[in-house]
Amino acid sequence: MIKSDFQYPKREQRYQKYTEEDKQEIIKISENNRNLTAAQISKDDALNPKGISARTIQRILNAQGLKSRRKQVMQHITEKNKEERLRIAQKYIKFNEEKMRKIFYSDESNICLSMNGIQLVRKYDYEKWNTEQFRKEQKTKPLSINIWMIISYEGVEHIKWTSSVPWINGEYYRNNILKRYIINDERLQKGSQFKGFFQQDRATSHTAKATQSYLKDNKVNVIEWPPKGADLSPIELCFSEIQRKMKSYFSEITTKQQLWDRVSEMVFEEEFNEYVKKCYDSMPKRWQQVVETQGGLTEY
Repeated sequence: MIKSDFQYPKREQRYQKYTEEDKQEIIKISENNRNLTAAQISKDDALNPKGISARTIQRILNAQGLKSRRKQVMQHITEKNKEERLRIAQKYIKFNEEKMRKIFYSDESNICLSMNGIQLVRKYDYEKWNTEQFRKEQKTKPLSINIWMIISYEGVEHIKWTSSVPWINGEYYRNNILKRYIINDERLQKGSQFKGFFQQDRATSHTAKATQSYLKDNKVNVIEWPPKGADLSPIELCFSEIQRKMKSYFSEITTKQQLWDRVSEMVFEEEFNEYVKKCYDSMPKRWQQVVETQGGLTEY
């Protein structure tokens, strides 16, 4: 390491440009218009007559708990969708805790490892950049894999990498997923001692007549699921958690196989299983919100 006798001069105490009243006004402005960024507030003379910097405004809002978050995609929901959601919610809201925990939730998702994340490195001002302080240029498309997963209250039951096909059609779903993981699970059989339920959404591969007949012939206890029901399935939050955790590995993982290895390892860890349980425990509240909003979307 290069040594230097250089020392930064002592900083004088910075004068605070804003008062407590200014701080409360900034919070009020953000509460009234949640779409305004700190930079937009800072640049608007009418909103920010004292010229408080965007960075300071950001600190004020963060301290208040008004943190920037990515907007969620709102599902388009029709009146007919609402009627069906309400009907089904009124049925499942009567489930007790034990019965609610016997539902096995399944779905497919795409896990994408973005290579455009920011990497930080600590460096003195007087140091020259060296090879260890650079990141490799990425010219390839982000890595992604398609997976199918099923969860129970105890955690992840099975996970399958389905990237060998562009999308899951009915034939692939029946032969490679239902046949392998579902129809032989005694817990999901009608009349079983466990009395479990199998959940799947309304994807075309799930609702195909051949799929419905296959499940019926094999006596799988399939639970009815509402349209536009992504906000009602705890597995969707599990997929989001997987995606969030994978972001920290974008500088280490370079192949789809490595991405799959990390995902398939992480979902069976105790920490993730505990997260699954928390998602399950939110189900009574979700159904209650559907009833309260007359079939509308929940906060999930």
